Amino acid sequence: MKIVGHQNVLFVKNFGVMSRFYTEVLGFHVDESSAQYEDWLPLQLGQMRLALHAIPPVYAADIVITDPPQARADMPFKPVFLVADLRLAVLDLQAVGVPRLKGDAGTDVDAVDFLDPEGNVFQIAKADVG
Repeated sequence: MKIVGHQNVLFVKNFGVMSRFYTEVLGFHVDESSAQYEDWLPLQLGQMRLALHAIPPVYAADIVITDPPQARADMPFKPVFLVADLRLAVLDLQAVGVPRLKGDAGTDVDAVDFLDPEGNVFQIAKADVG
């Protein structure tokens, strides 16, 4: 087997809110070359591909999303987005109200965790790390 790329799928309760967050806040672009459906949105940022998939309403009804969101720390998936200027990226996300996780408040860190609107943890990290 030869793997030639990758795409992650994020299952979401509020498709509209999450679509706007990943495109308007994090800067993903809709991948027009891939099929789009009412419950599926393929996104791309550089070489990273991410698809948002709406959770079927019968299952979504049992999912509670708080405001502000609580970290869904039991999730086995945490995307890491590499940035050229970590300090500036942190300031940009905080300026638009993206919740930052506590515990990484130092000034000499290589990565910082944040929450998307549904509480999924994502990380921004210095591009020269690892």
